[in-house]
Amino acid sequence: MINKIRLQPCPGSFRDPSNQVYILKDRVLRKIIEKDKKKYLDFFNSNFYKKISERIVYTEIDNSISNKYILQNNNDLFFSHEKINFISYPFEWPFFLYKKAAIFHLELLIDCLENNYILSDSSPYNIQFNKGLEPKFIDFGSFIPYELNSPWLGYKQFCEQFLSPLLIENYSKLNFQKLIKNNLEGIDLISTSKILPKKTFLNYKIFANIHFHSYLINKIDSKSDQKNKNLKFKKENIISLLKSLKDLISSLKSFKKSYWGGYKSEDSYSNEGQSEKENILANYIQNSKPNNILDLGCNNGKFSEIALKNGANFVVGTDNDFGSLEKSCLLAQQKNLNFLPLYMDLTEPTPNIGFQNLERESFLKRSEIFDGLIAFALIHHLCLSKNIPLKKVILFILSLANSGIIEFVPIEDPQCNNLMFNKKVKHEDYNLENFELILKNNTKTFKKLELPNSLRVLYIYEI
Repeated sequence: MINKIRLQPCPGSFRDPSNQVYILKDRVLRKIIEKDKKKYLDFFNSNFYKKISERIVYTEIDNSISNKYILQNNNDLFFSHEKINFISYPFEWPFFLYKKAAIFHLELLIDCLENNYILSDSSPYNIQFNKGLEPKFIDFGSFIPYELNSPWLGYKQFCEQFLSPLLIENYSKLNFQKLIKNNLEGIDLISTSKILPKKTFLNYKIFANIHFHSYLINKIDSKSDQKNKNLKFKKENIISLLKSLKDLISSLKSFKKSYWGGYKSEDSYSNEGQSEKENILANYIQNSKPNNILDLGCNNGKFSEIALKNGANFVVGTDNDFGSLEKSCLLAQQKNLNFLPLYMDLTEPTPNIGFQNLERESFLKRSEIFDGLIAFALIHHLCLSKNIPLKKVILFILSLANSGIIEFVPIEDPQCNNLMFNKKVKHEDYNLENFELILKNNTKTFKKLELPNSLRVLYIYEI
């Protein structure tokens, strides 16, 4: 007799009582309560689902759950979803990915309406990037039948969570990531209207969707809102609005330049040193055979690409330089790389956030998937610019993967001189001897590899 165990729901899955999500080792389960079974079975078996299934995370019906798990109701329906390799959040996406996700959502919603379906909400958290920069819709429960003359209930949410951040970066050059990280509901329209420059009032699409929209929100009282429930909305008009929003978002750009745009020409490497660095990385990947790589300070994505070409399956790159991240995204898209560039300030990586600090997992928790790591031209920034002790930096890096390659940039390097300019702190702990001692005490093995015509040194470690 098989001892059944009780399914434990995902801590962040509680807002939709009819769609409970469970995270297993190899897949994700979605429970549909008995009264909603027919609705979702009809959708799953529809020709429309077959048409859009490639845009949705791979899904199938799972009839084996009752054999392994204790269920509250054996008549509930379970769908099994492909497990996304690494969950990322909108406030970690560069502009490139955020824009891509917004257009993807609008196109999916247009197709829904044209086939008499609609999405119940407009949350960017319903989208993940799988196999590189391929967007996938993960909230199967969002698809509901469209009721004639009903409104687009997700309109305000789309404007606050998709449109507002993109407009703010396009026109104000502010980091929308920091704004939405502290507000999972997006940027309210009244605030967006105040942030955007006055010239945006002359743009009809921005005026209608942001400025006038925020005015209505400010003025409409509960009685008026009650009256609105009796209003009728033509489907054709909603589709027209969606196409207009798509055109607007397609025109938006990030104007941020990379602070390290000229870094390659200033990194103190000779051609021989640069070539040897690339060869060492390739050899590390080929010999250690890591599957999932974390590239800390990925810059333009060049080293992530080398890792993938030499046997790595998947790379997540992090950087806090937005211009570099845009270049990484372009590289990943142009060369179809299984590479996901994300915004991350390593001095304050994403914590557990949301209700009870349980809805969104921390970066450190999600990083448990990585078995390889690249940390080139990184630790001197954390130590010398951010005043973090060398030991703390190295222990943090070592905690992220059991094997990796780390670059040590000595204090004599020109880049270190730049970082130390006009600083009173001496950073006496930042030296090669101390660095090697920390590695010796906290790794199983490490190998030192010097580069020709360079003061910089590479270390391959295993824990």
